[in-house]
Amino acid sequence: MIDDEDDPERYPLRPDELARVRQMLMAEQRTIWLWATVRVWATWVAAVALGATVGWDALKRIVGALR
Repeated sequence: MIDDEDDPERYPLRPDELARVRQMLMAEQRTIWLWATVRVWATWVAAVALGATVGWDALKRIVGALR
């Protein structure tokens, strides 16, 4: 059985509680955005590092073949 104090229809949130819930939701959205951005940047950094490594190796092979 639900406690009367826990019934949302009988006891709606006060304005200060609503403001706190909104702050919590915004903080969660910012956290999600931050980690999504970090993930994208990490992918790009890894791709550039891989490209540089493969490019450098290919350049060394070409120079070695020309000698």
